[in-house]
Amino acid sequence: MNKTKNKFTIKIIFSYLMLGILTLVVAYFIFTEIKVLVSTDTASENDIKLLKTGSLLTELYEAESLSKLALQKKTPKSFTAYAQKIDSIFVTIDSLKLLTNIDYHKNMLDSVQGLLKKKVFNSNELLRLKRKLYVRLVSISCNACNNKPIKDSFPKIPAVQLIYELVQV
Repeated sequence: MNKTKNKFTIKIIFSYLMLGILTLVVAYFIFTEIKVLVSTDTASENDIKLLKTGSLLTELYEAESLSKLALQKKTPKSFTAYAQKIDSIFVTIDSLKLLTNIDYHKNMLDSVQGLLKKKVFNSNELLRLKRKLYVRLVSISCNACNNKPIKDSFPKIPAVQLIYELVQV
């Protein structure tokens, strides 16, 4: 009983010791990053970067809400507003790239641009699929109005092809 209690106590002490070491290592890396940022830039440049970064985050949130609105409304006006917001975000990111000399930060901004491009592509694909579904549902409802059975509205797909398509997804 006493041995198991000692083993448990030793494990707890060891885990706290490892947690303390990990904290020191992380603090060292954060301190060196701050030191590099402070040594390479002046205070006014840091303030400008901070303000531009804050405005970039605000624009990203606005673009996200415009994206959701555009997908719900499905109007050309809402998609135009979304496209304009994305274009302004790209301009903001490019201006932030010019303010930094650190390659890591430039790579991170490039990653944000790449993710935005993927998001725009995915939003366009989602819209295209929604429109295609809408057209399909309208044609089915029109066939129902013409007293055709709904099963005649769907194309005939062999079971093997259907299983193959499901496996591909």
